Amino acid sequence: MDTESPGIDEHGDARPEPGLLAYHPALDGLRGLAVAAVLAFHSNAAWARGGYLGVSAFFTLSGFLIASLIVAEHRGGSIDLPSFWARRVRRLLPVALAGVIAAAVYTAAAADAATLDRFGGDALAAVAGVANWRFVVSELSYADLFGADSPLQHYWSLAIEQQFYVVFPIVAAVALRRRSGDDEGSALARLRAVVFVGIVVSVSASVVVGTDRAYYGTDTRMAELLVGVLLALSDQRRSLTSRFSARVRLGLGAPALAAVVVAWSTVGQTTAALHPWILLGHALLTAV
Repeated sequence: MDTESPGIDEHGDARPEPGLLAYHPALDGLRGLAVAAVLAFHSNAAWARGGYLGVSAFFTLSGFLIASLIVAEHRGGSIDLPSFWARRVRRLLPVALAGVIAAAVYTAAAADAATLDRFGGDALAAVAGVANWRFVVSELSYADLFGADSPLQHYWSLAIEQQFYVVFPIVAAVALRRRSGDDEGSALARLRAVVFVGIVVSVSASVVVGTDRAYYGTDTRMAELLVGVLLALSDQRRSLTSRFSARVRLGLGAPALAAVVVAWSTVGQTTAALHPWILLGHALLTAV
């Protein structure tokens, strides 16, 4: 996943674009915890049965950071969409291609016939940023992760973020475009309304589709990103640090963090309320 703030980009780019985002060390801490949870889950640790939810934390974090960048750029004059997309490509494509090449070497050397048969399609989907839909169509279940036959299965979450990076800046640019009589507050309120509707649509879609479709779908996972977007938009008018005292922030943040860690330890992939309520609740706790 790609996020754009110093120390936040897990692809190794530790420098922000000048003037766009201040460095928030606490986000490094949250990222580190989420990475640890995901690694523990993939190690099949019994105490991390919900560690896959660390990916959800990254979704919310990405929504917050990308929306902050977009709004800051808008306030600076205009949103340069080609430049934004070019930065995303430069950050993501080299590492994504390296992962596909490494998986290809492994597949050629050690994979069974079924994995070889599907690898070409999986690789194309990973490079094109649509791996999640490839797995929806091929009915590859995330609950069967440890027996899955695709070494590129982890590209599903990157694909969702790539699709978000394409669509959200366009939506934001349209919503933030000044109209007659508009001020900055009106433009931000319009974007917040659009984002809120997007969350409602995403949650509603999760209720009516099947489990694996809900897990991999861009539409059904978009609420987790959009919760982060809403947080960024609320922070644009007045700093959250000036709105709440340090004691209040700690009183809210510490229990929220504890609840997230408990979820990472206990919420299995087949939990009935996972789609959408636990994922939505997890996004809200991550925002807190």
